[in-house]
Amino acid sequence: MARYGSISEDDLTLTVENDKNYRTSMFLDFEEPNKKSGLSTFNGAFVPCVLSIFGIILFERIGWIIGQAGLYLALVILFSGYAMVTLTTLSLSAIATNGKVKGGGAYYMISRSLGPALGGSVGVVFYAANIFAGGTYMSGYTSAIKASFGKNGGDSVIVEILPDGYWAMFLYGTITLGFLGLICLVGADAFAKASILIFFVMWGCLACGIGSLWFEPAGFRGYDSFTSWSTKTFSNNTLPLYQDDTPPNENVGHVNFQAVFAVFFPAVTGIMAGANMSGDLKNPGRAIPYGTLSAIGVTLIYYLMIIFTLALTVDRFGLSNYFFIIQYICFWQPIITLGIFMSSLSSALSVLIGSARILQALARDKLIPFIGFLGYGSKGKDEPRYAVLLSWFLIQMTLFLGTNVNVLATWTTMFFLLSYGFVNFACCFLKLTSAPNFRPTFKYFSWWSAIIGAVLCIGGMIYVNPWASIASITLVAFLIVFIAYRAVPTEWGDITQGLMYHQVRKYLLRLDLNTHVKYWRPQILLLVNNPKKNVNLMDFVNSMKKSGLYIIGNVIVGHYSDMGKYIKPYTYKWLDYVTKSKIKAFSEVTLAPSLPVGAQNLILNSGLGAMKPNTIVIPFHYGNNGISARDDIIYQEEEEDYKKKALEELPISMKSKNKNQEYANLIFQDYQTLQGADSDYADLSPEEYVELLHQCIYFGKNLIISRNFNKLDKELIVAFRGNRLDFTTRKHRMTIDMWPTFLTNSDYSKSISLILMFGFLTKQTDIWNWYSKLRVKGIAITDADIPQEVERLTKIIQIYRIKAKVEVYSLESLANELPTYQQEIMNGNLQKDGSNFYEIPNTTRYQIFNEVMKQNSQLTCCILTSLPPPPISTEESEEYLSDISTLSENLPPVLMTHASESISSFVALEL
Repeated sequence: MARYGSISEDDLTLTVENDKNYRTSMFLDFEEPNKKSGLSTFNGAFVPCVLSIFGIILFERIGWIIGQAGLYLALVILFSGYAMVTLTTLSLSAIATNGKVKGGGAYYMISRSLGPALGGSVGVVFYAANIFAGGTYMSGYTSAIKASFGKNGGDSVIVEILPDGYWAMFLYGTITLGFLGLICLVGADAFAKASILIFFVMWGCLACGIGSLWFEPAGFRGYDSFTSWSTKTFSNNTLPLYQDDTPPNENVGHVNFQAVFAVFFPAVTGIMAGANMSGDLKNPGRAIPYGTLSAIGVTLIYYLMIIFTLALTVDRFGLSNYFFIIQYICFWQPIITLGIFMSSLSSALSVLIGSARILQALARDKLIPFIGFLGYGSKGKDEPRYAVLLSWFLIQMTLFLGTNVNVLATWTTMFFLLSYGFVNFACCFLKLTSAPNFRPTFKYFSWWSAIIGAVLCIGGMIYVNPWASIASITLVAFLIVFIAYRAVPTEWGDITQGLMYHQVRKYLLRLDLNTHVKYWRPQILLLVNNPKKNVNLMDFVNSMKKSGLYIIGNVIVGHYSDMGKYIKPYTYKWLDYVTKSKIKAFSEVTLAPSLPVGAQNLILNSGLGAMKPNTIVIPFHYGNNGISARDDIIYQEEEEDYKKKALEELPISMKSKNKNQEYANLIFQDYQTLQGADSDYADLSPEEYVELLHQCIYFGKNLIISRNFNKLDKELIVAFRGNRLDFTTRKHRMTIDMWPTFLTNSDYSKSISLILMFGFLTKQTDIWNWYSKLRVKGIAITDADIPQEVERLTKIIQIYRIKAKVEVYSLESLANELPTYQQEIMNGNLQKDGSNFYEIPNTTRYQIFNEVMKQNSQLTCCILTSLPPPPISTEESEEYLSDISTLSENLPPVLMTHASESISSFVALEL
């Protein structure tokens, strides 16, 4: 189907693509997912989370943390870290149980909750966190090899049999990482089996470690720091005692509470290990919440046991200076060495396979360019083998850092905390927006638990490393902009839409229907039925509505059984046009048996609450016949050379064709093929048209009739002043002329206010600000009346605080240039002093006004003038339209205005 082809009855699916890169479709296709491994809660979520949490920190740093921070602050650090991950898990569980979860883990859930821009950027950061975490775990693994088997392993060495130089450590890590990569290439089943084996082996090692601390005698193996159970030792270990002196070959740096917290936090970042396997879980909605929360509870209990045990059995010196204190005290040291190896390898294995699944999901969503091939999945179980290879390669690159884990640990902490923060924000926003489709089966959460979790995570980032936090947040902001700019359309939805809806609804309900005139804003409904013929008018009204509401109303004529199916497609067409033309407007498409009925429906029902139209703009019944300013310049010999030079200096951007017209022709190319849509207001009978004007006034709406906007020439408006926007060209500008004249003896005070307001608002926007100037023009009967009229108009613009030039013309001085005026005097219908001017027929008077405006508004962008009130009797409709036509004949673009409400008062204006 062509992008904007004609609409057939058999194919109503319409795709709308615009600058913001979204797509709306009437029908969505759903693909049957590939068959997955079907891992249970235990081996798919609980085991990976436990193994990831019981990482290298437990074996190498937990004693050092107590020795530096003391028991009390160690518990603060422990509970702070677990508070962050527990609150994050509650939020994650809520999102995971709110519908079907596919592969991609936390990235999939965040992206489907927050939208492609936020979700994609967090996915990239979360993937990077897993890569850095993998490097950290592998670095811990090689450190354990060096400490246990290296020739320079120190006190913890078991057997000095392995070289422990830089390249030797790199080789050990490479070989082991290659083995882990092979397990991931085989697939999730191999990962689950390997994890189960590692799980039970590591629990045996942990039991042996804590059992040795419980039952070995004081001074075991000559370690005087091991006091066994001692209240004195416990008392000495309760308060902090920071020491910068560290064991040999270790680089911890300056030690304080901040540094100790940064060292510990990576130990609890394994809560996403189960969520990363979401695509391989048999029941993700159950496995992720219950498996993760169970893992948090079990590991917390063990951490509390080991912390209190170490505080009761090992003195301060031993805790602060022996990183491998548990290994030293164990009845058989190789068991703890095996536990260190198992914890490091299991954590590395978990992030390797988890990161590969995140990368596969990112590639399939096509949010990042050039990675589409990484979305490949193997036949049968859809294993992300290409993604595994790239993740393995990136973790392999981190091994070049050797055993110096400071950089890796910092960025691991930053990226994990940032990812956790977004999980909490996603849950909080979903809850606050009260979206009806957010109905998670997991109930143990609230918006405040999510926001507290988010604040803790972001606050933890800033506390650990402010500069790295700023860099991380900046990276996410860049990714958001990048993905929002070039991402392909998605059907996920966007949380920002939900938030905006929630806030708009909230404040719309509070918006007062009876706004004081001092806060009056234009709320315009433009009635156009043929967009291709009214492009300039739609663009100009967009300038008039500055800071107000703008609705473009369109009527499809017909019966709902025949024409109702076109409402939604044409709504999307209008939406696409409004977006591409950069018009800040809402489009409203309605169906009615006739054009007048549809227009009445739009006038009464457009808008919502207090944001309903107060001004109706309708194209004139007789169409356009004006002479453009460009043509007017051509007919003046003295201006022809200037016009030619000005057009030659026209900016390249303005020399191009009218883009909005091109958009309208393209988007609405099938417009005339739609039965009833080609009905226009010019097709109405005079009685129908005047009745429509009456309705606008009767419903309390301001009424504006537009004419000749097909002649609006923005290119000439810019060219007339030229490229130099400086003092020397300030006078070389076309004008917006306001004629607040009294066409009849009626009260036009309200209409004058509206004319001045719309002239002023137009001048503030678009090209009108730099390339036009305001003039207020008046008509006096005799030369003697000019000072009085000038004073009146000057006082008006001072009251309204509008900067404009006042010009007044007398009919007496212009008599020789006004054929109709002369003819009426010759015929005796008009006194020479003009004293009976308002007693002559309306048609004649309007003709004179037309001649005055034509003579004195030649180089004008637009004219705003008064609109005579429509006749009460419909029998006078044709005569009335003829009079309006006479008034606006052969003028530049003109807006004839009739106000039904007061938009200002002296009380309101005297601030």
